[in-house]
Amino acid sequence: MTAATHEVFAAADDHRRVVIIDDDPTGTHTASDIDVVLRPDTAAFDAFLRGPRKAVFALSNTRALPRSTAAAMVSGIAEQARTAARATGQDIAFLLRGDSALRGHVFPEMEAVAQNTSGLFVPAFLERGRFTRDGVHYVSVDGTAVPAADTEFARDSVFGYRSHSIADWVDEVTQGRWKARTVGLDALRERGYVAVRDALFDAGPHEVVVPDATEHADLETISEGLIAAERSGKSVVTRCGVSFASVRACLRSRTIDEAKLSGRGRLLVICGSVSETSTRQVDALGELANRRIEISTAASIGGCPDMVGELTTRITAELDVHGVAMLSTERSEHLGPDTPIMLLDSIAEIVSVVAREVDSVIVKGGITSSRVATDGFRARHATVAGQLMPGVPLWLLENRPFVVVPGSVGEDDALRRLVSAFAG
Repeated sequence: MTAATHEVFAAADDHRRVVIIDDDPTGTHTASDIDVVLRPDTAAFDAFLRGPRKAVFALSNTRALPRSTAAAMVSGIAEQARTAARATGQDIAFLLRGDSALRGHVFPEMEAVAQNTSGLFVPAFLERGRFTRDGVHYVSVDGTAVPAADTEFARDSVFGYRSHSIADWVDEVTQGRWKARTVGLDALRERGYVAVRDALFDAGPHEVVVPDATEHADLETISEGLIAAERSGKSVVTRCGVSFASVRACLRSRTIDEAKLSGRGRLLVICGSVSETSTRQVDALGELANRRIEISTAASIGGCPDMVGELTTRITAELDVHGVAMLSTERSEHLGPDTPIMLLDSIAEIVSVVAREVDSVIVKGGITSSRVATDGFRARHATVAGQLMPGVPLWLLENRPFVVVPGSVGEDDALRRLVSAFAG
């Protein structure tokens, strides 16, 4: 029996229910037929544990929060899930799903789930060409594997970094508080799950095991090693990208034919992300991009009292005339640590006003998607229907189609294709 075959059995046979705490809404990249708790509380976890599904996503949205607030949020969500598990007499396992380009409050959130323990870090998102080899994490850029440290993601204004090797990255972002143990591909493929299990057993508090992973079978082997270590009594906190989350939680993706989505009524397109990828995708929208309704950064920061009313009136007019409207932030990097939050506040307020006029939604940007869903549409729950294109999930937000397009995902024509699929 191969390690991969054995692992699939081990994950499916593990009796624990899996709570995937997701730091933005893009963790559903490769999942379908799974619920997303948008406003986590004990009642939501109780409903999950009394239902039939093995796993659930719980949105923390902590990538948009300061470090201490993020840690407190994750700690609270974990305790809510544990409280529900005790009440229902069930066992749960946690996964912390985060960015596959190494951004986010990785280690503070791991410590928030369990203090003074060991960690497993598997940032791969293989479906988008993001993998770890020889202790270096790579991101596909125009079809070429580039070390993550050499990409635009490493220049993030909040989560930027310089280190190329994972071990050095761990040291850099934790200022020496955590250390990394790597497991190379040769060891992983020659020794199988035992290589991961043993590395986890040898790891002490504030040591994280980072295995190489370039193929789906590698993730299966890592999952088996994790489960084997846990079954033998080892406490491990796992932080991972969406690919490993899907393997460990036995999730499957389903592709939804874009061609069958036309006729969904009034469409609102929202772009909060200012990544280079996002701007290229906006530009490719042509006439819709030219008609876009743009939020002034200065007005948002200054609290302009007339801005929301003016922009909502324009959006309603666009929907009346064209059936599709686009709301966007300015296409420039936001200055100041509080500027993105203020802009998201403005987007959420505008959407809350026009929500009843909208039948379908396409949102560019993970954190933007979260705020639009929870504060714009006041939703508490979503269901993942499947993927419209690689890395782009379709949610049903109280039966309203809601497309989540991560800021770093998609070819230049991605938004154009999606708009055409909904608007015809």
